[in-house]
Amino acid sequence: MNGQKARARVTSLAYMLGVLTAASAVGTLALAVANRSTIPDLNAADPIAIILPLGFAVVGALVASRLPRNPTGWLFLGIGFVTGLTGLADQYARMGLITAPGSLPGAVWTLWLTSWAQNLAYPTGGAALLFLLLPDGHLPSRRWRPVAVATLLLAAFFVIPVGMLAPVGLSVNEASSPILQNPIGVPALSSISFSGSLVVVTLSLFVVSLLLLLVAGAAPLVRMRRSHGDERQQLKWIAYAIVVTVVVSTPLSIVTWGIPILPSLTWLSDLAIAAGFGIALPVAAGVAIFKHR
Repeated sequence: MNGQKARARVTSLAYMLGVLTAASAVGTLALAVANRSTIPDLNAADPIAIILPLGFAVVGALVASRLPRNPTGWLFLGIGFVTGLTGLADQYARMGLITAPGSLPGAVWTLWLTSWAQNLAYPTGGAALLFLLLPDGHLPSRRWRPVAVATLLLAAFFVIPVGMLAPVGLSVNEASSPILQNPIGVPALSSISFSGSLVVVTLSLFVVSLLLLLVAGAAPLVRMRRSHGDERQQLKWIAYAIVVTVVVSTPLSIVTWGIPILPSLTWLSDLAIAAGFGIALPVAAGVAIFKHR
């Protein structure tokens, strides 16, 4: 009886998180429509935060409820929720600061949330960990442990000192957005944050994090090469979805992030991530996990 109750609680939690994740995507879409007069391009409409959470919510809820000991289901839910919440916060801040200034309370806090939340999931952190653990919830071998640890440490670096606590100005990705001060920025970090050496280190670590994402994206390919028969056929779709998307999106992310004159090309990276990670990956992962347990 206790086991059945525990299983029921896990199932309820999985579906609740799935609903919240899907709701964040719907909320992002609704606010993006309301902000349409001030959205200059596709990137500003947060297409990834609309598409990716929907697929991740469905697969994550199904996997977590039926295979609760497999961490991939919970990672799908976590990544989907973080992505959807970041898009929702971005559109909320746009509404409160640009579309209808002063119309929404707490816009500065949602803007602060957008400055670090997505780093929990991408490029390192949740996304890289998911690639390493798909589909059975275990690393391909012990040799992959340093990669997993490095992705988590880099994610922590970009979330806490570079995101949460950085004493920098915050603004929506829009020229007309007012610049607001980080509400919990640590003044003592000011001299460090704006030093040339830290900027170089941050840029270098961002490139390293993308390279680690490439390495983590190769894990399903390694699994596929070691598998046989029908399982190999199923795993190849996970490998292809991840490898193709990472190979396409990573160079675009480096170029558009590092070269100021090319930010308008970010929609290409968004399109690749939305189609590859948001649609192809959850479908392929769901089939492989349920068919091969």
